[in-house]
Formats: sequence, C-alpha cells, structure tokens
Amino acid sequence: MLFIIYIFTINVFASTNTHILKTMYVIVFAFIVLNMILTKIPIHLGVFIFILLAFVLINFLSTYWSLEPNYAFIRSITLMQMLIMLTIFYSYFHYTKDEEVFINAFILSGFATYGYLVYYYGIDEMFNFSKRLPSDLMNSNLIGMNAAFSALSCIYAVLKSKKIVKYFILLIPMLAVIFKSASRKALICLVLGAIFYILFYIWDTKKLMSTIIKIFVFIIILVVAINIANIILPNNIAYTRFNSMISYIDDGTDIDTSTYIRMRMIEAGLDMFINSPIVGIGADNPKIYVTNYGIRSTYLHNNYVELLAGLGIIGFTLYYSLYIYLIVKVWPMVKKKDALAGFAFIIMILNLILDYGAVSYFSYMTYIYFIFALCVVTKDNANQYNISYDIIE
Repeated sequence: MLFIIYIFTINVFASTNTHILKTMYVIVFAFIVLNMILTKIPIHLGVFIFILLAFVLINFLSTYWSLEPNYAFIRSITLMQMLIMLTIFYSYFHYTKDEEVFINAFILSGFATYGYLVYYYGIDEMFNFSKRLPSDLMNSNLIGMNAAFSALSCIYAVLKSKKIVKYFILLIPMLAVIFKSASRKALICLVLGAIFYILFYIWDTKKLMSTIIKIFVFIIILVVAINIANIILPNNIAYTRFNSMISYIDDGTDIDTSTYIRMRMIEAGLDMFINSPIVGIGADNPKIYVTNYGIRSTYLHNNYVELLAGLGIIGFTLYYSLYIYLIVKVWPMVKKKDALAGFAFIIMILNLILDYGAVSYFSYMTYIYFIFALCVVTKDNANQYNISYDIIE
C-alpha cells in the first residue's frame, strides 16, 4: 500500500510540491530498508546498476566544465537519489519476486490521481474537455503520460485476467485524465501501447494472414473510436492539439507555438552538442544557453538532445545503455510470450519513443519503470547477473 501511495505522490506532486514527494520517499525508503534488515534481504548489484553509477559519476564530473556548476551538482544529487532508490527498491522487490505489485501500483495510483484531480479542480472543470488541465498542481503533460501508462496497465490486466468489467471501470477515469491533459505524448503513448499489445498477444507467424486481418480490424476500430470520442466531446482540446501535430508531420502546416518552440530547442541543443560533442556543456546547463535562441530558460523537451548537449556522447551512451541492457535481456522472454516481459518491453519501447518529446532521465517514474523491468528480466535468474551483499554486514 505504501508503494502505491508513493507512485500516486510522484504522479501528482513531482513537479510542484517536492516537499511532499521527498517526505513520502523517506517514509517508503525507511520502511523497505527496515524490512530488508529484519528479514535479512541482501542488496543485489549487477551490470545495470554499475552502468547507472557511471552515468551518475559523469554528471558529477560535469560540474568541473559547466558554466553553472551548481546546476550540474543539483542534478547529480537528484540522480544519486535515483541510484540509491533503484538499488534498494530493486533488491527488495527482486527478493520478494512480486513483480505484479508494480501493475497494481500503476493502476490504483492512476485511479487515485483522477480522484484527487476531481477533488482539487471540481467535477465541472474535469468534465470540461474544451479546456486543457491547468498546470498549477503538476505539469499537464506529465499527468497525461502517467495516466497513459496506468491505462496500459489496465489493458495488460484485462488481457491477462479476463476481468473486463473490473478493469474497464478503472480504465475510464484514466482515459478522462488523458483527454483532459490534452497531452499529445500521452495520446501517442496510449495508441502505440495498445497497438503493441495487440501485436504481442495475437501475432502468430504460422497464421500470418489471420494476424494481419486482426491488426487491420483493430486499427479500424481504433480510428472509429477516436472519431466517436470527438463527436461525443466536440471541440475537445486534445483532438485539436493532436490534429495540429498530424498536420505538421503530414505537410508542415498548422504548426502551433508549442511545436515551433520545441523545434527551436532541438536546433539549439544540437548546436551545443556540436560545440562540445564528447562531454557536453554540463548537466542541466543547456537551459542557460537556450536563452540565446529567444527561448526561456528551461530544459530542451527532448531527452536525446538534452543528454547530447549536456553530457555529450559519453553521457548519452551511458544512459541509453540502460535501455539496451534491459531490452536485450527481456527480448528472449518476449519471444516466449511471457506476458509480464511483454509489458516491460512495451514500456521500454514507449519511453524511447516519448523521449523525443520529453526529458526523462531525471524523472522519478523513469526509474520506477527501470526497477520494474529489471525485476522482470532477473526474476528467473536470481544469482546469474547479480552480486549480493547482506545489508546488515
């Protein structure tokens, strides 16, 4: 239950009330460490954690060549907290072998988030889909993306447990949050995730034609459902923003201010990378230089470009080696139709896609997903890829 509350806290307070988030972090962390000490659960170290450690170290080292060392140092401290959290949480959940607790946490925290949004903004505001969700509580994109992953967790639970009514009831509020947030990344995450699920569950090379027909039917149903939603909710901001993005991709027209600024950020970040390609200009320092392009001081809204600009090819390679490690380890399990491995694989692929439009390398939820995927890929080989140290020694 504490873990579910912690995920809920991340969903709601990660960007606006760090005091509540840090308090909840300390409570959950202390509970898990105490539990590990009392039950003598060992700490598990392995390749993944050592790669993450190297990534944290390059962030710390970047303080020496940063224009603003304090920015780099603060970002490094945050990442060190992530490393400690990942090591302890992974060791605990790896030992308990209860990977399904993550699915329950994603679903219930998503449902609780909707309840809190209704309480905070009121029913009238939450059902007014012509206006985007305000960002005074938390960034609307982050709320939307977290809701999308919660919705995908519901779809996973439906396909595995066949309890359609139960999880459909839980799914509806999450879809409402996604539409209210008007986050294009959340909509992409939901649509692509659903498609990936269908591919995972129905793909059969022995019945190729039947599989293709099923995929085609699913795409038609999806398109019809989107259009029906637009009819039921006329002038909804989510459809307008998504249609604007499609128009821009299709012929470069109908570009909105948000898309234009993001393209300028990418241009600025690539210029920074070209000027310092090996080690970058320093962690969290791109926000200083981006003002030279007429953009307010902020991160670059593209994880790939943010890492290349801030930490160069070294930091970029170290961070995405984490994804490569997990994907390489989980793929053999996916081919065996392991449902949980399929879900972990889909989360990793979606995060890689979404990184084009978001900076995620210092996000709490990114490391929660890492913990989940790491528990999945090591669930059947407890000692093969890990070095164990007793926490009380």
